[in-house]
Amino acid sequence: MNGINIYMFENRAPNVGDIGGIIEGLFPSLYVMLATIGAFIVTLIILSKLFYGPVKKMMKKRHDFIQKNIDDSIILNEESAEIKSLANDELIKSKLMAIEIISKSQKESEILKEHYITEGKKEADRLIKEANISINFKLEKIAETRNNDIVDVAMIISQKIISENVHKEKIEEYLNGYINGK
Repeated sequence: MNGINIYMFENRAPNVGDIGGIIEGLFPSLYVMLATIGAFIVTLIILSKLFYGPVKKMMKKRHDFIQKNIDDSIILNEESAEIKSLANDELIKSKLMAIEIISKSQKESEILKEHYITEGKKEADRLIKEANISINFKLEKIAETRNNDIVDVAMIISQKIISENVHKEKIEEYLNGYINGK
């Protein structure tokens, strides 16, 4: 029955006139409060030793890692800017060199072109002179051959005239035959 009485006692509504009991119920006893604060402090010390140190070390390590990455990225950024500048300088130098090579090649090609044109003209003049010499030689040969043919024909005609005692009409007949190709 004791258990039932305690249960009933606890379920009773507080008495309105009993304010001291209500206030007393709000505040714990001093010993319980000191024990709770002590347990809290001990728990806090244990947790700080177990977790705060390693967490602090981990956070420091993470901070150092992030800071190192930031510093490395700044250094790499500066190095890449320097490399980019050097690459741009090299690109400009190579473009200037290419322009110079192209200009030099164009000048050399103009010189070669003029040389070949001059040589071609000289060769053409030489061939023309040789052709003129050959033509003149052939014309002289033709003229000489024609003169020899005329002399030969004249000799043949004169022999026929002398051998036949030919009249004037006969001479004209021989000459016309020779001229007409008979």
